[in-house]
Amino acid sequence: MKEYEFDNRRDFNNIIYHCSLAVFLNCMNKNKIPHTYKGMTDYLSDFDISNITTEMFDSVFKGIWEVYCKLGRDDTTAKGNDFVLEIIKCYTPNK
Repeated sequence: MKEYEFDNRRDFNNIIYHCSLAVFLNCMNKNKIPHTYKGMTDYLSDFDISNITTEMFDSVFKGIWEVYCKLGRDDTTAKGNDFVLEIIKCYTPNK
């Protein structure tokens, strides 16, 4: 993410976690979506970072940035439930 240009450090700090969440959700195998905390920890142990490509990350970053700007582009947006729910809706694979 440091390759992207930001107007200020606040924007970088506000979306870095959300980009990570979206990348993780984007890499989930739709046939192996965990439904419990135990299922999530099992999935994390099998998570393969090599599935993250530059193209996929660029696409995720663009989507996250658009949602962040649409919702207000501030600290309140970054800490709000609406932002997280929008990311989950957009990046969780359909069953």
